[in-house]
Amino acid sequence: MRDFQYSHIVAHSTNLLSNLILDVTTDTTALLADCGECLLSAKHTLDAYGDTLLTSASYSVKTYANDLYYSVCVVGWRGSSALYFDTSYPYEQNTNIPFNYKEKISYTQALCSWAVYEFAASAYLTASDYRSGICEPCLDYIVSVTRGSWGGEYFCPYTGATGESQDEFAGYSGLLCIAAQKVNSTKYASLTAGLKNFIRWLTLPDGQICDVADATGKLWRSKLDETTEGGFLVLPIAIALLAGAGN
Repeated sequence: MRDFQYSHIVAHSTNLLSNLILDVTTDTTALLADCGECLLSAKHTLDAYGDTLLTSASYSVKTYANDLYYSVCVVGWRGSSALYFDTSYPYEQNTNIPFNYKEKISYTQALCSWAVYEFAASAYLTASDYRSGICEPCLDYIVSVTRGSWGGEYFCPYTGATGESQDEFAGYSGLLCIAAQKVNSTKYASLTAGLKNFIRWLTLPDGQICDVADATGKLWRSKLDETTEGGFLVLPIAIALLAGAGN
């Protein structure tokens, strides 16, 4: 991960993480959701091995994590007038393997808010504490534009643009539930109860979870696009359990 951070520093002068290496070419677009995941992994790695841990190249993992945290909060955060984390940095730059690019993605906001709060609350923080200006404002905003009529989370705000839908996803709902519980469990008690109920509605007696409820209330095992249905996925089950939606 430090190698990906270094390549992003060289390309864009920030401590976010480059996306991937494909055929020896580094894709230096940083995806903020991935950066949030890696910040969480760094925090839990330090929990397990201590804050003196070094990479194989003798670089401080604590320094790597603080620099990543700082860039997520300062470079990836759109700001007080927009209240969301960018999908990518540079802003609106797609990856070398393009995806259906959107802004205000619900799982990006959940992962980044969760990671920022958890790292800032840890014993490893040496950068400034950005929690108060980011975590709750981000969650308040994204819930207002991505909460669906069935109680789950859209992929991104629905405006009728190409590639958008009013599908509500179990996995995205679970991630937002986890973030809300981490950031302020008392304030978001009603929200998290509703998200858990949505996930339970999608859960079958054998423990498998339907991935999506569409705008009509139909449940899909998984929905890759408007015409393709696949089998059950393990990811929503894992996230649901982490969110506390299991029985």
